Amino acid sequence: MSDRQSQLVGSNQVPNANVSSFRRYAAQNPPDSSNAQDSWENRERPDPRLSQGSLFPQGNSVALEGSRSSLVQDFHGFHDSARTHPVNSGTNFSTTGRPFPGGQVTPTPNQTHLGQYTGTQARVTPPNVSSEPITTYNSPSSQVNLPYISRLRLSNAQYSGAQLCSGDTVPKPKTGNLVGSDAQSQYTAEAKTGVLQRPGLIPRPGIPQTSYPAASQPGVALATDTQQLPRPDLSSFGIALRVREGDISENYLASLNNAVNTRNQTGSQNLTSSAESTVNAAVNNFLPVACSEEVFKPVHPSFMRISVGMFPNAPTLRSRFPLPVGAIVQPLAEPPVGEQSIPVVNFGKAGIIRCRRCRAYINYLSMFVDGGRKFRCNFCGFLSDVPSDYYCPLDNSGRRLDANERPELTCGSVDFVAPSEYMVRPPMPPTYLFVIDVSASSVSCGALNCFISSIRQSLDFLLGEDRTRIGIITFDSTVHFYGLKSSSENLNGKLDPIMAVVSDVDDVFLPIPHGCLVKLQECRESLEILLDRLENMFAISKDGGGAVGPAVSAGFLLLQSCGGRLVLMTSSRPTLGVGALSKSALEGGERSSPNIVGTDKERQYLEPDNTFYKKTAVNMSRAQISCDILLCSGSNIHSELATLTPLAKYTGGEILYLSRFEASKDYIVLIRSLRRMVSRETAWEGVMRIRCTRSVKCHGFLGRFFMRSTDLLTLPNTDSDKTYGVEFVLEDNDIRTEAFAAQCAVLYTASGGERRVRIHTIAIPVTRNMADLFCYADIGSMTNLIMRTCADAVLNKNFETVRKEVTESLVQALVKYQQGGSQLQSQYSAVSNLNSQLVLPQPLRLLPLCIQGILKSPLLSREASIAASMLLDDKSFLHSLVDIFSVALSSAYVYPNIVPLFPLDEESNANQVGMSLPGGPLSVKLPEGLRASAAHVLHSHRVVLIDEGISLWIWFGSSVKPSFVQELVAETSEEIASVFGTTGSISPQYIARAFLCTVKPGYTSSASRARAVVQSILACRLSWTPVRVVFQGDPLEARILSLMVEDRTVNQPSYTEFLSSIQRQVQSRLTSS
Repeated sequence: MSDRQSQLVGSNQVPNANVSSFRRYAAQNPPDSSNAQDSWENRERPDPRLSQGSLFPQGNSVALEGSRSSLVQDFHGFHDSARTHPVNSGTNFSTTGRPFPGGQVTPTPNQTHLGQYTGTQARVTPPNVSSEPITTYNSPSSQVNLPYISRLRLSNAQYSGAQLCSGDTVPKPKTGNLVGSDAQSQYTAEAKTGVLQRPGLIPRPGIPQTSYPAASQPGVALATDTQQLPRPDLSSFGIALRVREGDISENYLASLNNAVNTRNQTGSQNLTSSAESTVNAAVNNFLPVACSEEVFKPVHPSFMRISVGMFPNAPTLRSRFPLPVGAIVQPLAEPPVGEQSIPVVNFGKAGIIRCRRCRAYINYLSMFVDGGRKFRCNFCGFLSDVPSDYYCPLDNSGRRLDANERPELTCGSVDFVAPSEYMVRPPMPPTYLFVIDVSASSVSCGALNCFISSIRQSLDFLLGEDRTRIGIITFDSTVHFYGLKSSSENLNGKLDPIMAVVSDVDDVFLPIPHGCLVKLQECRESLEILLDRLENMFAISKDGGGAVGPAVSAGFLLLQSCGGRLVLMTSSRPTLGVGALSKSALEGGERSSPNIVGTDKERQYLEPDNTFYKKTAVNMSRAQISCDILLCSGSNIHSELATLTPLAKYTGGEILYLSRFEASKDYIVLIRSLRRMVSRETAWEGVMRIRCTRSVKCHGFLGRFFMRSTDLLTLPNTDSDKTYGVEFVLEDNDIRTEAFAAQCAVLYTASGGERRVRIHTIAIPVTRNMADLFCYADIGSMTNLIMRTCADAVLNKNFETVRKEVTESLVQALVKYQQGGSQLQSQYSAVSNLNSQLVLPQPLRLLPLCIQGILKSPLLSREASIAASMLLDDKSFLHSLVDIFSVALSSAYVYPNIVPLFPLDEESNANQVGMSLPGGPLSVKLPEGLRASAAHVLHSHRVVLIDEGISLWIWFGSSVKPSFVQELVAETSEEIASVFGTTGSISPQYIARAFLCTVKPGYTSSASRARAVVQSILACRLSWTPVRVVFQGDPLEARILSLMVEDRTVNQPSYTEFLSSIQRQVQSRLTSS
């Protein structure tokens, strides 16, 4: 055995201990009942600091197993106050043999606590038990948490004589936070359940591994296992990080170590991430970068994340890995708070520097040779000449002398100014065409007034400044065009707009040749006159409407020469003219039946009723026109959103669907959404391509775009909220380079009129080891890709088939990982009963929970409670949302972020390590999170916020103190009176609106703090995200219960039961193989 192996393998010979000694010791040293903090009542709620697996930092292999010992009863109640002492991390520890008669001892939830010891190999001898050591710990480096039977009072006096392999003496214990290289182990941990057992197989030194309780074994009480099951980090810091970035494995969490360092110093931190991510920084360890390592700034995970931190080197290895290998790309994401904006580079006369063969853009991995006259492409290896205007000599290390001053050589994300050869035509000005439904259905539900009001309030936020152009089209059963006038064109001072009506909805044409699209700056007065008159012109309309298709065709005719954004604002179904629904769709039947949701018939009705809108969308995409859809549907009216969806899907547009529309509660969502749509960073006239290392190609693009060729995506419009997915496929040849690189390039026109290329370049190591694919995976992007794949699959397969496929991928992953581990028994320490445990590496410890969240989500669930609350349009809207899901949204959707709003323990929250969540009205530290189980969340005295990514739910218990509601109403009554008036009952809609009222700085009340928390989380969500209030006992409470992912439902198992089922399948496969 090598020296390195000997450091990793623990002692396999541990003598038996005398149980009666423990009993005598316990009788002579009763627990200190005065410590109320250690009582069972106070420990009933699980410690969120342990739920994310912080007991198992890097380098550890831990097997947690359920209770199988008859000795459990002998130790009930024998607990003591937890103590923490320093111990090295990277530890590989084990217990073997029969330390106690009757098998291994599994302490009950109050019988284990954290011990920390410093030393290379500490041998700990409990007092009054045996002179021989019970457990041997090999601790190569850093610090780690180790669970112990708490009754062993491990004070300095009791273990000061413990022998150390290094000859050192164990230092005096101290209590405090663990400080390790892993940011997720920054907690004062306290083990509540679990048993120290022989370690599982370590697939790779330095990579932690988690074993789930083997719940299928006889004598295991599942109820006691739930507290130790892997969950997201529910601390204040963890919740804030999850809201903003989603689930992040350790390799990506390292990118936030600047924030972590700040937290250690100040106790609070912002979501800054100027430090390098491990996935990118690892490049420095195996491949030189073009600049100095200290100035290198890799791609932030907000822009681009790969589902694996090491890439398979061969097709055979990839084929054996059952999980997705791909990337989530959000090219125009807003820079993280505290980060500088993406640098802009203008190469001037030299032009953009690119590889002459594969056309990849120069980046931080490009190496310069021949004295700086050539550079080698890191994608294809080709040597290209350096233009004379870009030439710079090299230093002694082979780097350009100016490398550290050039953003393209120091940053993973950069904008290049595109010269004229990157333009087919001059950049067009930002153009907005609003197509408004003025039919009776739009008027009756109040949507028309909301449409007009939202446009009026968004005029000041339109992009493009003095270049912005705008136009208005309205429709009912006919199509209406409006010519707007500028003050300079009308000498008599009359700015009344001109109206022209086209009644032939089967052959729409432009009746006004000029004046329908005008400069906003010149014609604003005429536009506002038109908006004022529209409310009165159609106030008493009885026109049934339905000319949606003709209105869209009219908008296409108006924009086809210049491109731009067509914003369709409607409440009607397409029933007239081109694009009208088929007779069967108009008659309703099953297509409009609420009972169709959740059945296998659902998928046929999620397809468009006709092909008109897809064909129109393709033509729009070619003309650089995007189409946004704002659909406000009346109560229980089927609006055929599935038929309209292609307009946005193939043009990169936005979709907002407000079912059961009520002006009083939904107008604020409509205004907020439209303002965000027109003001966020936007790329016009765009195309996107992702290049990869030779032998790898992109496959299965996911998102809203039109595929112009096999790898070129047309994006007439994309923005900071749009996210895309892609899978990587290895071709026949193996990868022969040390690193896999992917480069996302978006050629677009900025709102200011400048043509640019947005570049994101990311690189990860290449591996030939299956274990590396598991141990360096990113759970957030992995879950996002799985969810996107399921959303596409369910449109072509029945529910059960898709559910079985996603479950099978999880089972295969566990089987492959454990089979790979068994091959390492000769090299690393092994577990004799490995097949009886559910083992996953630490980065994927949340994978079973995420898979269960997908299975229980409305996307795949067949629960009656979910189906009853959804219309077919709701389901279609959900599928469209998955197309743009960021990692943060998908993480919250599979496992909601739950925080209490009232009451809050002010003292505990004051001491809680947290992260200030930016983006809201104020910087607020979030409370500790709650696990998604009704028993832990829905207490009658609480007000709880449940963030599922696409909705914020606020649940009020029946016994909430009236003072909280009184504070909430008193503080917001003036601001909210304009909507609900000064009198009336306090309805859920009233309370929801109150939570959105302005929070004044220096707030002290509980209601103000609750509103600050809600608005801070809402600021990290999509602009239209609704806030819904549910009182205990309301019918909508069934929807709240469906969000409790860990609980059992009518058709779905609980989290523990799901793990047990998966474990049985894995054990069966391992046994048969």
